Amino acid sequence: METCAEITAPLDRVEWYEVPGDQFATPGGPRWGWWEPPHSIFIATTHLSDEQLVEHEMLHDLLQTGAHPVVFETCGVQESETVTAGRGLLRVDAQRNDRRAPVQVQHR
Repeated sequence: METCAEITAPLDRVEWYEVPGDQFATPGGPRWGWWEPPHSIFIATTHLSDEQLVEHEMLHDLLQTGAHPVVFETCGVQESETVTAGRGLLRVDAQRNDRRAPVQVQHR
């Protein structure tokens, strides 16, 4: 992702959170993943292996924006459709992942 975006940053600055279930409530509605400044990424448990979703959230962190500039499309991680289940969680019960645990993400 860094190569495509032409931005580098240390991966260990990111605080990774696993949220139980398939989706969770966010200020933008129900989602599978969410980036929150400055360096927090939340991923729903059932989508932890979704490489495109994880890279999408990583790109938000690299760019330090919640917007979706053209680089998301250029890098092949454009915004997925919003989860439209018609319901969201009242709160997020996120579990912080141990920073010492390896994060397995393929880089493009």
